[in-house]
Amino acid sequence: MNQTDKLIYQWLQHSKEGYARDKSELIKYEGLWSHLKKVISDLKSKPDKDKFENDFLSYLMFTGTIYRYHKKFEPSYPYGIDFDGLNHSWTKQTDPKKMYILNQDTKYLRISRVLTYDDFGIDIIGYQDCGNKYGENINFGSPAIQDEQEIIYPLKDDDKNKFEIIKF
Repeated sequence: MNQTDKLIYQWLQHSKEGYARDKSELIKYEGLWSHLKKVISDLKSKPDKDKFENDFLSYLMFTGTIYRYHKKFEPSYPYGIDFDGLNHSWTKQTDPKKMYILNQDTKYLRISRVLTYDDFGIDIIGYQDCGNKYGENINFGSPAIQDEQEIIYPLKDDDKNKFEIIKF
Protein backbone atom coordinates (compact mmCIF):
# COMPACT_ATOMS: atom_id res chain seq x y z
CA MET A 1 0.00 0.00 0.00
CA ASN A 2 1.26 3.46 -0.81
CA GLN A 3 0.79 6.40 1.59
CA THR A 4 -2.48 7.52 -0.03
CA ASP A 5 -3.90 4.00 0.26
CA LYS A 6 -2.88 3.83 3.94
CA LEU A 7 -4.50 7.17 4.75
CA ILE A 8 -7.74 6.23 3.01
CA TYR A 9 -7.75 2.86 4.80
CA GLN A 10 -7.26 4.65 8.15
CA TRP A 11 -10.10 7.04 7.29
CA LEU A 12 -12.42 4.13 6.54
CA GLN A 13 -11.54 2.25 9.72
CA HIS A 14 -12.83 5.10 11.88
CA SER A 15 -15.34 3.91 14.46
CA LYS A 16 -18.76 4.54 12.97
CA GLU A 17 -20.80 3.79 16.09
CA GLY A 18 -18.37 5.37 18.51
CA TYR A 19 -17.13 8.92 18.60
CA ALA A 20 -17.61 11.37 15.77
CA ARG A 21 -14.51 12.73 14.09
CA ASP A 22 -13.45 15.94 15.71
CA LYS A 23 -12.19 18.91 13.71
CA SER A 24 -8.55 18.10 14.31
CA GLU A 25 -9.01 14.63 12.81
CA LEU A 26 -10.92 16.05 9.84
CA ILE A 27 -8.20 18.65 9.29
CA LYS A 28 -5.57 15.89 9.37
CA TYR A 29 -7.09 14.47 6.16
CA GLU A 30 -7.76 17.76 4.36
CA GLY A 31 -4.38 17.61 2.59
CA LEU A 32 -5.19 14.16 1.20
CA TRP A 33 -8.61 15.18 -0.11
CA SER A 34 -7.26 18.47 -1.50
CA HIS A 35 -4.49 16.59 -3.30
CA LEU A 36 -6.91 14.10 -4.89
CA LYS A 37 -9.30 16.89 -5.91
CA LYS A 38 -6.41 18.78 -7.52
CA VAL A 39 -5.29 15.68 -9.43
CA ILE A 40 -8.88 15.21 -10.64
CA SER A 41 -9.21 18.89 -11.60
CA ASP A 42 -5.90 18.85 -13.45
CA LEU A 43 -6.90 15.72 -15.37
CA LYS A 44 -10.30 17.20 -16.24
CA SER A 45 -8.60 20.11 -17.97
CA LYS A 46 -5.99 17.99 -19.77
CA PRO A 47 -6.92 17.82 -23.47
CA ASP A 48 -5.33 14.49 -24.43
CA LYS A 49 -5.85 11.94 -21.69
CA ASP A 50 -4.57 8.39 -21.90
CA LYS A 51 -6.64 5.34 -20.90
CA PHE A 52 -5.43 5.36 -17.28
CA GLU A 53 -6.23 9.07 -16.87
CA ASN A 54 -9.72 8.59 -18.30
CA ASP A 55 -10.28 5.59 -16.03
CA PHE A 56 -8.95 7.50 -13.02
CA LEU A 57 -11.49 10.27 -13.66
CA SER A 58 -14.38 7.89 -14.26
CA TYR A 59 -13.66 5.91 -11.09
CA LEU A 60 -12.77 8.75 -8.69
CA MET A 61 -14.74 11.82 -9.74
CA PHE A 62 -18.27 11.36 -8.48
CA THR A 63 -21.22 13.33 -9.82
CA GLY A 64 -24.77 12.55 -8.83
CA THR A 65 -26.72 12.44 -5.58
CA ILE A 66 -24.96 11.96 -2.26
CA TYR A 67 -26.40 11.49 1.23
CA ARG A 68 -25.23 12.15 4.77
CA TYR A 69 -27.00 10.81 7.87
CA HIS A 70 -27.01 12.40 11.33
CA LYS A 71 -28.35 10.53 14.34
CA LYS A 72 -27.88 13.50 16.67
CA PHE A 73 -29.79 16.49 15.38
CA GLU A 74 -32.22 19.18 16.46
CA PRO A 75 -35.74 19.23 15.00
CA SER A 76 -35.39 22.43 12.97
CA TYR A 77 -32.91 24.06 10.61
CA PRO A 78 -29.90 24.21 10.95
CA TYR A 79 -30.56 21.02 12.94
CA GLY A 80 -27.61 21.54 15.26
CA ILE A 81 -25.22 20.54 12.47
CA ASP A 82 -21.81 22.19 12.26
CA PHE A 83 -21.47 23.04 8.58
CA ASP A 84 -17.71 23.44 8.91
CA GLY A 85 -16.80 23.25 5.22
CA LEU A 86 -14.41 20.36 5.90
CA ASN A 87 -14.53 17.11 3.97
CA HIS A 88 -16.72 14.43 5.54
CA SER A 89 -18.06 11.00 4.71
CA TRP A 90 -21.12 10.99 2.49
CA THR A 91 -22.55 8.06 0.56
CA LYS A 92 -23.94 7.36 -2.87
CA GLN A 93 -25.79 4.33 -1.43
CA THR A 94 -29.49 4.81 -2.24
CA ASP A 95 -30.71 2.08 0.12
CA PRO A 96 -29.98 3.08 3.74
CA LYS A 97 -30.82 -0.46 4.89
CA LYS A 98 -27.57 -1.62 3.24
CA MET A 99 -25.53 0.67 5.46
CA TYR A 100 -24.39 -1.17 8.56
CA ILE A 101 -23.84 2.09 10.42
CA LEU A 102 -27.55 2.95 10.46
CA ASN A 103 -30.00 1.57 12.99
CA GLN A 104 -33.46 0.89 11.60
CA ASP A 105 -35.15 1.92 14.85
CA THR A 106 -33.64 5.39 14.91
CA LYS A 107 -34.64 8.69 13.32
CA TYR A 108 -32.00 10.36 11.17
CA LEU A 109 -31.55 13.69 9.54
CA ARG A 110 -30.70 12.90 5.93
CA ILE A 111 -28.90 15.59 4.00
CA SER A 112 -28.77 15.08 0.26
CA ARG A 113 -27.30 17.09 -2.57
CA VAL A 114 -26.52 16.64 -6.24
CA LEU A 115 -22.88 16.91 -7.24
CA THR A 116 -21.94 18.15 -10.70
CA TYR A 117 -18.97 18.04 -13.03
CA ASP A 118 -17.72 21.34 -11.54
CA ASP A 119 -18.61 20.44 -7.93
CA PHE A 120 -17.67 16.77 -7.60
CA GLY A 121 -16.90 14.36 -4.77
CA ILE A 122 -14.22 11.70 -4.39
CA ASP A 123 -15.46 8.13 -4.74
CA ILE A 124 -13.45 6.04 -2.27
CA ILE A 125 -14.49 2.64 -3.60
CA GLY A 126 -13.86 4.02 -7.09
CA TYR A 127 -10.29 4.75 -6.00
CA GLN A 128 -9.94 1.15 -4.81
CA ASP A 129 -11.47 -0.26 -7.99
CA CYS A 130 -9.26 1.86 -10.25
CA GLY A 131 -6.16 0.80 -8.35
CA ASN A 132 -7.17 -2.85 -8.62
CA LYS A 133 -7.82 -2.51 -12.33
CA TYR A 134 -4.22 -1.38 -12.70
CA GLY A 135 -2.68 -4.09 -10.48
CA GLU A 136 -2.46 -2.31 -7.12
CA ASN A 137 -4.33 -4.98 -5.07
CA ILE A 138 -6.17 -2.54 -2.78
CA ASN A 139 -8.79 -3.73 -0.29
CA PHE A 140 -10.25 -1.04 1.93
CA GLY A 141 -12.33 -3.36 4.05
CA SER A 142 -15.26 -5.61 4.61
CA PRO A 143 -18.31 -6.00 2.38
CA ALA A 144 -20.12 -3.68 4.80
CA ILE A 145 -17.59 -0.91 4.13
CA GLN A 146 -17.90 -1.60 0.41
CA ASP A 147 -21.72 -1.35 0.61
CA GLU A 148 -21.44 2.04 2.26
CA GLN A 149 -20.16 3.45 -1.06
CA GLU A 150 -18.41 6.37 0.58
CA ILE A 151 -17.99 9.70 -1.14
CA ILE A 152 -15.77 12.44 0.28
CA TYR A 153 -17.30 15.90 0.10
CA PRO A 154 -17.34 19.02 2.31
CA LEU A 155 -20.16 19.57 4.78
CA LYS A 156 -21.29 23.01 3.74
CA ASP A 157 -24.58 24.80 4.12
CA ASP A 158 -25.92 26.33 0.96
CA ASP A 159 -29.07 26.21 -1.11
CA LYS A 160 -28.02 22.90 -2.71
CA ASN A 161 -28.74 20.75 0.36
CA LYS A 162 -32.05 18.99 0.89
CA PHE A 163 -32.99 17.99 4.43
CA GLU A 164 -35.43 15.38 5.63
CA ILE A 165 -36.00 13.47 8.84
CA ILE A 166 -36.39 9.77 8.12
CA LYS A 167 -36.93 6.50 9.91
CA PHE A 168 -36.77 3.30 7.91
